[in-house]
Amino acid sequence: MAGAFPGRISLPTPVGEMAAFTLFESPIMAAELADKFPEIRTYAGQGVDDPTATLRLDISPAGVHAQVLSATSTFYIDPYFRGYDKFYASYFPGDLKSRPIAETLLPSKSPSFSLAAPSTTISSPLAVGAELRKYDLALAATAEYTQFHGGTVADGLNAIVTAVNRVNGIYERAVAVRFELVAENDQLVYTDAALDPYTNNDADALADENQQTVDSIVGAGNYDIGHVLSTGTSATAALGVVGVEGQKAKGVTGNPQPVGDAFLVDHLAHEIGHQFGANHTFNGLGGNCANGSRNPDSAFEPGSGSTVFGYAGRCGDDDLQSNSDPYFHASSFHEIVSYSTQGVGSAVADVLATGNNVPQVDGGADYVIPADTAFALAATGSDPDPGDVLTYSWEQMD
Repeated sequence: MAGAFPGRISLPTPVGEMAAFTLFESPIMAAELADKFPEIRTYAGQGVDDPTATLRLDISPAGVHAQVLSATSTFYIDPYFRGYDKFYASYFPGDLKSRPIAETLLPSKSPSFSLAAPSTTISSPLAVGAELRKYDLALAATAEYTQFHGGTVADGLNAIVTAVNRVNGIYERAVAVRFELVAENDQLVYTDAALDPYTNNDADALADENQQTVDSIVGAGNYDIGHVLSTGTSATAALGVVGVEGQKAKGVTGNPQPVGDAFLVDHLAHEIGHQFGANHTFNGLGGNCANGSRNPDSAFEPGSGSTVFGYAGRCGDDDLQSNSDPYFHASSFHEIVSYSTQGVGSAVADVLATGNNVPQVDGGADYVIPADTAFALAATGSDPDPGDVLTYSWEQMD
């Protein structure tokens, strides 16, 4: 689902090697918005040396930003100094530390979609990939967020495009969902804290304020999901509200340092997923995991968890690692795909054919393994598309 083919690019990895990618233009702004800001371009890429690697890259006056996801590693490229694009850093997720933030979940008032917790033995797993579901995203910014990134509307939009491009890299790859910024998105980027409609440091207030603001500026019927970025110390989202009028813009992601993997994966991709009905998957009770956010029906991951809907780095002694890995646990996959293909999320999406065929996989027979017995996991898979390389993920579901 990409556009023109500009060619090939090689990018430096954090270990000092070069990684080659084929590169395609992949617009994430509505045409009217892109026409206003032609200096912002977004691209997608596929690994040449590592065919499991996917690339998201954006170029704007704020510099070049890249995200590489592969079967063996994840790394990012960003300007070394914010606002100065002469020097760049290529780094792994754990190299950039984040500040833990508080999170709450807002109740959804939508009765239109009931999502049961996934069974521990899913006999008919969901599969996606033959179609891509595109959602019109209204992503607002408080004046404080815009000021952090330079202070102008263009500065704020540059950062928003980087954020959405990276989130798309995760969602398209895992659940065949793409976000496109609405035509009026620049009108949602505020520059003066005295005049903007937001309470930057209060996530619950921001959720209600954002619903009113986006409905007023964009129009209630002209977007599918809304969210607001801030420099506050908390985040929140209503659960399962994409496409639900009066609720669909109640998503907030805040961090005093709203940049990098920790902000975009651990927080923004996480909060947007709540709006698609995904629940927390961590099982820990330490640190921020003790604030009532544990969901018993989906607490499949030990400790803090390590996937997008875990709380990596936020669970004190229960932490497994400092940041979330940019993929979904099988439970989260089931919840998001169910919502986007069967729930309200299916009704509002623009469904696009990808030309891709869904691979087939066989995890083997079921076994009961005695305690303290060594075992190995093996699977077989096939893909009808020549050249497509498969990767596998095993997840605990009890």
